[in-house]
Amino acid sequence: METTEKKVKAAQKPYRPLEVKRTRGFKSNNLWPAVNLKFLVDFMQALDINLGDLERQGVGHHTSLAFLFKKDNMLLSLAHRIVGAFGYRMVVLLKDRTEGEAQGIALANEEELVSMYSQGSRLGFLDMYMRMHKLSQRKVATDLKKAPGTISYWFKTDDIYISNLKEFADGYGADVVIRISKD
Repeated sequence: METTEKKVKAAQKPYRPLEVKRTRGFKSNNLWPAVNLKFLVDFMQALDINLGDLERQGVGHHTSLAFLFKKDNMLLSLAHRIVGAFGYRMVVLLKDRTEGEAQGIALANEEELVSMYSQGSRLGFLDMYMRMHKLSQRKVATDLKKAPGTISYWFKTDDIYISNLKEFADGYGADVVIRISKD
């Protein structure tokens, strides 16, 4: 007759985010793809920020953030939150690759144009680019082979995935320029 003994687990320490010293990711290895999120990975590495630091700042749980970095994609609003949590400001611009001027509007005062079109809107730069090039949401949907509701949703929620932003830029011969500066 066999006896089955119940194995007793060792008591687990309670998780306290303020005591997290090292979290897998930026400080221990750099194996994440970092194509779409290269600007954010570079920012975090320059300031020696890891996922535990983001969690302590209230940005999100380190495992959820690790998933997004491994997937190499996240919403633009989350990137703004990550940068803002450390007292920095992020400005996103779309610039034509071929020329410094588009449709007669000089791009020398980009920050001025962004602030003019982005009062209270994260996607002001995208709206500005579409107006400068006389692009409608329906035309963008057709050109990028996306549903019209998808493009409309970007503006309704005032948010976009960074991969979709890069796809938009590639589709129209533009570069996504992201500038991070101290507030």
